[in-house]
Amino acid sequence: MTKQLRHPWRVEADHLERIPDGACILAVNRVSPFDHWMVPASLNRDSRVIAGGLPIRSRHKVNWQADPDADDSPQAAAAAGAILVVFPEGDNSADGCVHKGHAQFAAFALEEDLPVVPAALVPFAAQGTLPELRYRLRIGEAVDTTRFTQAHIPSDALDGFVLRALTDLVITRICQLAGRRYVDNYAATTGAVAKVTRPAAFASWREGRAERRAALEQRRAAEAELARLLDEQDAAIMDEAVEAARSQAEKAALATEHARAQRRHLAGQHLPKTDDDQAGRPDE
Repeated sequence: MTKQLRHPWRVEADHLERIPDGACILAVNRVSPFDHWMVPASLNRDSRVIAGGLPIRSRHKVNWQADPDADDSPQAAAAAGAILVVFPEGDNSADGCVHKGHAQFAAFALEEDLPVVPAALVPFAAQGTLPELRYRLRIGEAVDTTRFTQAHIPSDALDGFVLRALTDLVITRICQLAGRRYVDNYAATTGAVAKVTRPAAFASWREGRAERRAALEQRRAAEAELARLLDEQDAAIMDEAVEAARSQAEKAALATEHARAQRRHLAGQHLPKTDDDQAGRPDE
């Protein structure tokens, strides 16, 4: 009871080592209006809470709608290596379930190539007569996002499927960590916020994805051109080597024939003279 009164809002984090070094996204479920204070305080690292227009007041807050070059933008926080804490549900609900997640964080994760770490706030078991207000932050394994960026067909429909697939995967991991039931609809108070922020996030992700595809195609074209030039250079070198070998072979054959001719000439000069040669040939 003393611990409950002394630290009523304390959050104990499990498996902090699962959070990778450098910038990453920590996706957490909502359980109370104070999550944006409790979660960063339990991480023991520089962290920022991303607020998509929600009424969150904190000096550690960044905003989806901020200019990417501004100090309070998610891009600036990621460049600084901070943990970006997001709440995909948007707002906490009174039914105790995990609700459908919004895909802004998925678009940003794929755009900036950041790992996504699912986590769940789980309340402590109540002891005594006082209500238990403390929570434990269960941190799961990071989600590998590379397989979601390997689709090379530019399509708005496909982009929507990719973002929804990553978002649902993270929400599923959160449900497993929290041990809570999933409800396939958005929290009631966040629908308007989602409609405002989603197009901008999706458009930014699509632009970044198109730029990465163009750079990849350009790199592949450059590599193919380099391979072609190297093949041509190798073929030219091979032709020169073959010609040089043929020339050397011809010179060697001529030298051998010349040596044989000299040996025959020398052998003819050293032959012994016969009697007819000494007496001379009779006149005809």
